[in-house]
Amino acid sequence: MITLFTGASVPCRILETTPTRLRIEYAPPGGVGVMVREVPWADVRSVDFAMDEEFRNLVEGKNPAPQMTRLQARWVEVQPLLDRPNHPAGALGLSFARACLAGGQPPQLSRALESATRWRPLTGTRGAGPGRWW
Repeated sequence: MITLFTGASVPCRILETTPTRLRIEYAPPGGVGVMVREVPWADVRSVDFAMDEEFRNLVEGKNPAPQMTRLQARWVEVQPLLDRPNHPAGALGLSFARACLAGGQPPQLSRALESATRWRPLTGTRGAGPGRWW
């Protein structure tokens, strides 16, 4: 589900995200089938992101040591989306940081800890900069 600044809410499936846009699949009102559309992030107030099973397992820290390579790869993949409202990238970054601490891997830890300065799930604000989570 995405909510636009116009107030419209669109039930959809997110096919792809980039720093400038979302590519979504949705059922048009009164239509048959599905349509694909690109939506600029500038038009999006919030997104209800669904985590796939692997992402959820990585966030929950199930078997972090054997999954360290995959955890790092997913972190690299979602880190550019850290500033997006409601995106669970920050939770993954914190899980990566915990795994780095547990495994004694300081080089990866410094990259993972960047999430702590940009994502504040409890206060609803971004790290050092202004802004709010919708």
